[in-house]
Amino acid sequence: MSYLSLHVSDCRNCYKCIRHCPVKSINFSDGQANIMEDECILCGTCYIICPQHAKTIRKDTDRVREWMKTHRVVASLAPSFIAKFPYTNRNTMYEALAKLGFSDVSETAEGATVIAAEYDALLASGEQDVVISTCCHSANLLVQKYFPHLLKYMAKRLSPMQTHAKMMKEKDPDAKVVFIGPCIAKKEEAEQYPDIVDAVLTFEELEEWMEEEDVSPVILPDERLKGRARLFPIPGGIIRSMKADQPGVSYMAIDGAEQCIKALRDLENGALKNCFIEMSICEGSCAGGPVMGEQRYSQVRNRVQVESFSGPEHWKIDSPVSNALYKTMNWIKVDQQTPDEEEIKRILAHIGKTKPEDELNCGSCGYNTCRSKALAVYRGKADLSMCMPFLKEKAESFSNLVTKNTPNGIIVADEQLNIQMMNPTARHWFSVAKEEDIRTMRLNQLTEVDEYIEAMLTGRVISGRKSFDSYGITAEQNVVYDENFRAVIIILRDITGAESERSAREQLTQQTLEITDQVINKQMRIVQEIASLLGETTAETKIALSQLQERLRDE
Repeated sequence: MSYLSLHVSDCRNCYKCIRHCPVKSINFSDGQANIMEDECILCGTCYIICPQHAKTIRKDTDRVREWMKTHRVVASLAPSFIAKFPYTNRNTMYEALAKLGFSDVSETAEGATVIAAEYDALLASGEQDVVISTCCHSANLLVQKYFPHLLKYMAKRLSPMQTHAKMMKEKDPDAKVVFIGPCIAKKEEAEQYPDIVDAVLTFEELEEWMEEEDVSPVILPDERLKGRARLFPIPGGIIRSMKADQPGVSYMAIDGAEQCIKALRDLENGALKNCFIEMSICEGSCAGGPVMGEQRYSQVRNRVQVESFSGPEHWKIDSPVSNALYKTMNWIKVDQQTPDEEEIKRILAHIGKTKPEDELNCGSCGYNTCRSKALAVYRGKADLSMCMPFLKEKAESFSNLVTKNTPNGIIVADEQLNIQMMNPTARHWFSVAKEEDIRTMRLNQLTEVDEYIEAMLTGRVISGRKSFDSYGITAEQNVVYDENFRAVIIILRDITGAESERSAREQLTQQTLEITDQVINKQMRIVQEIASLLGETTAETKIALSQLQERLRDE
């Protein structure tokens, strides 16, 4: 089931989502980016950074509304709400959620309190010399899909969301439990482990629902003791919620996908031992989640908000028995074929990379290296056309080939009419020996420039005949002004030969008419003389010869 989807018409081929995806789980084909669900870890990075807002999160609000017609629906509210809604408190949010139709609301931090104690107990048991927290489902998916050999280090305990849902269902077995938080991956976690959490709403969905129902949080007194587990959504918050007092164990907090991947590689290389790793895919932990909106970028403010909302002591909570908090974590196979070196070289050659120095590793395609891009092409995740330097070089080569070999003259000038480029044909016409000589030339050295200025002022294409008298050139001219590049482009077709032929034809015609006039006039005189001797009229003959003379002139 898709948790993240794409508006196809909105994707603009910028490759930004590929560049930022920590596991490159995006397929690019037919000019569109597509999320590969079997490889995705649902971190939401593509959702955050897409400049076209082409990614959308599956909404479950309508499903929850339907349940409210037939069931009691209770909410588990993530502790990061205080960073998302900074001018609220626990009672404020409880009141707002009650207006939406929730029968009961309590804090997910209650489940976090139980899990913090579970982590302490796991470390004390000595079962694992390395323990990785399992609160972040995206981090869990990262290990399950890309580091399955490290699954033995996972804590294998329910997340605070799941633990709290169990607690709420023990209290109200027939209720539907809805988790509300800053995370996309929690939607998948709820469905991967069914019958615990019934639905997940993001803070974004909650905001939209409140706006639709015209519900605005109203500040109310909050007398509840500030629990220590409210620290969970900030970096180091899990460790600070634990006793974290096991001798010989190093406690470390890792946030951000890149740092998590580096830590896992260190672990597989044997560089980490006897440690507890608090792992969160989002930078800034849950308070920096993908649906925190603008608040996700305010890590310092988020930390202040969360810390001011937490306290030094844990709440007194009756926790479920430990064996009810265990969860299985299996390897999720990602099918990724690996080509041999010859195949990689063949793919690289298709994009003009036949030598090591051709591999620029510029990252414009979204992949860190040219070889990573070639691997993605082999796996069907990328197109050859995604290599920007290659396409640019290819386009320039093609353009240069056409410009160099066309029989037409091409001149490019800037807005000050300084000549920037002349193709070989134009340089030959205007007696420019070397390409570098162009740099000091202006258009007014070649001809009058009125039509070039007109093209710039009007933006219209100016067409017509143009004589370059000093160079003996007559041309059909098209003048185009490119506003983006602020350049005047002049395309000239040499019609000097055709003009000479036309002039010669006109001269011959004129000479023929003059001779014809002389012949006709002479014949008229002869006819008149004969008619005079015979005593007859010449009117009809005169009319016929005059009509012949006019017809010849018209032709």
